[in-house]
Amino acid sequence: MGVLVRQRPKGKGNPWWVFINHDGERQAKKIGDKAAAEVVAKEIRERLAQNDFQIGTQKKVPTFGEYSRKWLDGYAETHLKYSTCKGYDCILRIHLQPLMDRQIDQIARTEIKDLIYAKLKDGLAPATVSRIKAVISGVLSHALEDGLVSANPASRLGRQIKGKDRKADINPLTREEARALLATIAEHHPRYYTFFMCALRTGMRLGELRGLEWGDIDFRGGFIEVRQAYVKGQITTPKNHKRRRVDMSPQLAET
Repeated sequence: MGVLVRQRPKGKGNPWWVFINHDGERQAKKIGDKAAAEVVAKEIRERLAQNDFQIGTQKKVPTFGEYSRKWLDGYAETHLKYSTCKGYDCILRIHLQPLMDRQIDQIARTEIKDLIYAKLKDGLAPATVSRIKAVISGVLSHALEDGLVSANPASRLGRQIKGKDRKADINPLTREEARALLATIAEHHPRYYTFFMCALRTGMRLGELRGLEWGDIDFRGGFIEVRQAYVKGQITTPKNHKRRRVDMSPQLAET
């Protein structure tokens, strides 16, 4: 049995809630200010002690899997880039299966920490594990706002993810190697010659190259405006959400 008073979300002007956990049932009531919430909580505690309080008919508390799908289809798809949503969907399907059948209000902080440690031991890069943790925390933060949990057990767990990301050895092509590559493409795959020329001369990302349109090229100014990318079958914004210009060499402009 427990009655807790919490502000959700924390911050000046935000409402105070009373969270009730009794006989395996949970209920959250949005009251208003802290003083009023404390009064209501006191009354509920007294009535519970006298066995004179009934929690109303409750909706079934969803599993993490059920609620994460709702979160992904709702918040994520309306607020995040398409490619980000696809990445989160992949994380949920591949890395978070141990949580999927767990009732969302029964997930403990130790459970999430154990999952983080297991992913690190499996050899995943800290940056990847941080994204996994961010998805868990994002789902639970929304569950907190919806009154399904009284706290987010995944908050402030970033310090548990230590270690340096493995940096790929970057070995760019030399000028001679780049010329040889373009010559080979021109001979065997001429259709893709301009594509590879643009990649070598501008350093644009693959999705940005695939999303390039004629209107993005300014021949008079000698530059390309990178304003979109083609990722996972969808046109989206560049990785940092900002347009940018890249210079064209005379050879690329001629090509």
